[in-house]
Amino acid sequence: TNGLANLIHKVQVIDALVGKVDAISVSLNAPNAKRYVEICHPAFGEQSFQAMLDFTKYAKDQIPAVTMSVVDVLAPEEIEACRAIAEEIGVGFRVRACF
Repeated sequence: TNGLANLIHKVQVIDALVGKVDAISVSLNAPNAKRYVEICHPAFGEQSFQAMLDFTKYAKDQIPAVTMSVVDVLAPEEIEACRAIAEEIGVGFRVRACF
């Protein structure tokens, strides 16, 4: 997921998934809101980054396995910053191959 379902649907979407899914992966894609907008071009602008983080924080308490991911085309320091975000939230982290 891009983690923006709550913004899109204006409800806490994770509640509908409890007991129905056992794992979820959220595309973090950037280490901060500015880069997130540059990379993802979300319809909701910079607030999208915090909404995605909030979605993930809530999901980790409701879904058994939560992972955040990035694509391997980011600079190594951005990937490490993203890894730190996932660790701070307390979820798994995965680097996806672009090709």
